[in-house]
Amino acid sequence: MSAFLDIISRGNEKGNSIRVTIPEGFDVEKIAKTIEESGLSTYDEFINAIKTYPLPEYITSSSEKKYNLEGFLFPDTYEFKKDSAPEDIIRIMLTRFEEVLQEITNDQNTQIPKEEIERYIIMASMIEKEAKNTEEMSTIASVINNRLQISMKLQIDATVIYALGEHKEILTYNDLDIVSPYNTYIIDTLPIGPIASPGREAIRAALNPKTTDYIYYLYNPEAGNHYFTNDYNDFLQKKKEFGY
Repeated sequence: MSAFLDIISRGNEKGNSIRVTIPEGFDVEKIAKTIEESGLSTYDEFINAIKTYPLPEYITSSSEKKYNLEGFLFPDTYEFKKDSAPEDIIRIMLTRFEEVLQEITNDQNTQIPKEEIERYIIMASMIEKEAKNTEEMSTIASVINNRLQISMKLQIDATVIYALGEHKEILTYNDLDIVSPYNTYIIDTLPIGPIASPGREAIRAALNPKTTDYIYYLYNPEAGNHYFTNDYNDFLQKKKEFGY
């Protein structure tokens, strides 16, 4: 009898909740749209809550960022109560981010100072948007690290797309010149903040990049993954081979 009542109780809880899946690589605006489609909140209500939500101490506040919470709403499948306010949803997603980050650092037997968390999530967000599969994530992480070490611009297309605020399959030279603290074609460092919510594997890669001497990578449409090299002439040759 108690088991039967327990099933009824859990069934009622399910009836009072809405399942929402946030894919890896979604940015704040795509998350807000998904939340609106679920019926939990309007797009504007969620965005306004994002803008006013008290920041955890590991996130740096800046008026130059598009959204201070960008990158920290962990992509996962959630069961939200139907009467959840936008602030409740944000809190749950932030808590999940903190849980996953702790799990990853425990697995890797490492600790990240709070003042360095944002740096790694910025890197992880670019890895998430650039990688075509999880296997190449740590190699892309190595390219980012190698370029930073020699003060070479990262020149990552995903940061330009984020700065533009619209998805484009092909970027023009004018696009690459957009003045933005996110545009890694014009700034010499990491973007001012994350450009999307990275998943578990992208965060792992940012924390534990491969050791390589690569400083270039290029998408190979035929293979469906990236080609990596440390030689500029080789990079140019591959651009021709791949049809760029």
